[in-house]
Amino acid sequence: MAYQIEDGTILVAYRANEKVNRDDGDDSIKKTGKYHSSIRIMCSKDNGKTYERHSIVWDLYEENIQKWYASCGLWEPHLGMLNGELACFFAIGKSVYEYNHPINSTDIFVYRNNEWVRAEDTSNETPGTIKNGMPVWQGLSGGGYIMALESNKNNKSTYKNVLTTKLMISLDGVKWKNLCDVYIPKKYKTKSGAPYVVQLPNGQIVVSYMTNDDYGYSSEK
Repeated sequence: MAYQIEDGTILVAYRANEKVNRDDGDDSIKKTGKYHSSIRIMCSKDNGKTYERHSIVWDLYEENIQKWYASCGLWEPHLGMLNGELACFFAIGKSVYEYNHPINSTDIFVYRNNEWVRAEDTSNETPGTIKNGMPVWQGLSGGGYIMALESNKNNKSTYKNVLTTKLMISLDGVKWKNLCDVYIPKKYKTKSGAPYVVQLPNGQIVVSYMTNDDYGYSSEK
């Protein structure tokens, strides 16, 4: 995700991950039997012609990972300005904090005094089967913030669909509450995810998402 700050610098946030099982290199990579996932920032000061390392938002090593799960670690960073500070929202995938256990939150880190520090979670980290992820957010012209995300729980309190696109709203950008479901897939095991949200100049809020509802299972369970 690319984002240009006031001084013209272009920041690009991305996810880097690997299964670490080697003893070469410096101490930072001399790990064995661990899964390494991180959210990293590159920057360009020449309008995108060249890039250099800027910072690491979170560098995470997890133990006891039996497979290189695609859903492990840290996911889907999104940059913006939060209460006057550069902020990075990102999703926490399965296995973080506990092996193969979904955590139902996204995280907020803010860039303060030339380092990234955790602000607060955008949704509760209560153990369970709810998963909120892939956060996309922005400040609203009238104040407050809006965020689109994908979740496996919709407002009807059912779990028959794998993912549902939702909107959340916040006054301070830190404490969030559910606003509405954008789209609940109608077929069993279908998805509605990969959301994006923008506020247009006329104030209208527009959400985009992907769905396979036209292809998924026809029977409901």
